[in-house]
Amino acid sequence: TQSTGGEPSVSWLFTPRITPDIESWEKLVGGTSGTLILGNLQKDEGGYYFCQLTDGYGYSLISRGALVVVTYLDPDFGAYPEAQTITESKAYIKIPCQPPPSNPPAKINWYKDEKLIENVENMVQEYVSASRYGSLIIFNPRISDSGNYACEASNVNANPEKRKTSEVLIDIKVEGTGTYAQKFVQDHDVLVKKGEDAVLHAGAIGFPVPSYRWTLGVSVEIDVKPGSRFSTADYGRELRISGVRTEDRGTYWCQYKNVYTDSVAVVRLYVIEDISFNTVLSEQTVEH
Repeated sequence: TQSTGGEPSVSWLFTPRITPDIESWEKLVGGTSGTLILGNLQKDEGGYYFCQLTDGYGYSLISRGALVVVTYLDPDFGAYPEAQTITESKAYIKIPCQPPPSNPPAKINWYKDEKLIENVENMVQEYVSASRYGSLIIFNPRISDSGNYACEASNVNANPEKRKTSEVLIDIKVEGTGTYAQKFVQDHDVLVKKGEDAVLHAGAIGFPVPSYRWTLGVSVEIDVKPGSRFSTADYGRELRISGVRTEDRGTYWCQYKNVYTDSVAVVRLYVIEDISFNTVLSEQTVEH
C-alpha cells in the first residue's frame, strides 16, 4: 500500500549472498541518514549491504551493494597432534591436525624440533576436503624422523599472530617398510582468479621417491623449462602456474611412478574471470 506523503526514509538491507528474492533480505536500521556504521562484526555478519531509499509515496530505490568480508581465525583447532611411539615398521604414519574455523581458510605449517618442515621427500600434508586437511603424513618413517612436532595455523587475520599447537614427541624406533607409493591428497578442485598464481599439489609420496609427470588432460605435456610460466616444486609433486590465463583451466594429471606403483593424481583448475556485477560496489575487509 502506497503512503500519501511524508519524508523520504533510508534503510539498509543485508544478505550473506546475492539472491533474486529481495524480500528475504534482512532489513537493518532505518531513518533519514544514509550512513551505516559497522563495528565489532561477528562472523555471520559478512555479506552484502544495500542502502534502500523510500519516498513519501512508497516507491523505493536500492543502491548498489558493498561486500563486507569478515576475516577471523578461531583459537581452537579441530584436531590436535598426538604423541606416538612406533615400534613396528610401517609404510606411513599420520600426525593429526585440523585447522581452526577461519576465513579465509587457514594455511597449515608443520615444525619439527622448532624448525619449519619444507620440501622433505617423505612428508606431505593430507588433503581430504576443504574442511578436512592439514594432518602430516610421514611416509616410510625412519628413526631419523623422530622429534618434537607442532602444527601451526595462520591466515591474513592472524598476522603477525598465529595459532600453534603444543609439541608432541614422535618416537620412531624402527625403520619404515618403503614398499610402495601412495596418494594422500584427494582429487580436488582449485579455483584461481585470472592473473593470479596457482599451486596444484598431487600429494603422492613414496620410497624410493617417485618420478612425477604433469599433463593437461591425458596427453598435453606441461612445459616446465626455465622461463616458462609453469614450474614444479616439492620434488615435482607440486605444479605452480604464474599469471594464470583463461586457457590454463582444465583437468591436470600427475603421474607418479616408482618401482612399486604407477598411478595418477587429478586436480581440476577453474579460472575465475573478472566479472562486474551492478550490485557490488566495493569490498571491505574487517578484522574480527
